[in-house]
Amino acid sequence: MESAPALCRQLLAEHRLRGTIVLALGTNANFAPEDLDHVRATIGARRLVLTTFRGPFPWQDSVNSVVRACHRHHPDVLLDDWYTVSGPHQDLLWIDHIHPRGGAGTTLFATSLATTLTASPP
Repeated sequence: MESAPALCRQLLAEHRLRGTIVLALGTNANFAPEDLDHVRATIGARRLVLTTFRGPFPWQDSVNSVVRACHRHHPDVLLDDWYTVSGPHQDLLWIDHIHPRGGAGTTLFATSLATTLTASPP
C-alpha cells in the first residue's frame, strides 16, 4: 500500500490512470488510514474501489478495519468485501489462503467486483 500513491502518480503522469481505480492490497503488511488518504488525494475525482482481504496474517483484521472505515467516512469510496464473499468459498483459494484459484476462484473475485461496481455507477 505504501507504494500505491507513487504508482498512481506515475500512471497519472503517463496518462494511463483510468476513471476507476481498484486497490486490492493489504496482504503484505498493515497500513494506516493516511495511506488511503494519500491515494485519494493522488487520484482526485476518480472512482476508488477498495477490497477487503482474506489471509493468514495477524494484520488481516486491522487492514480490513481501515478499509471499511475509509468506506464509512467517504461514501464515494466503494467497498468490495472480498473477505466476506470468499468466506464460504475458501476451497477456491490457492494453498496460500489468499489468492483465488483460476476458474471458479477468479470468477468469484471478478463477480464480486462487478457487483460492487454495478451497484454504484459512476
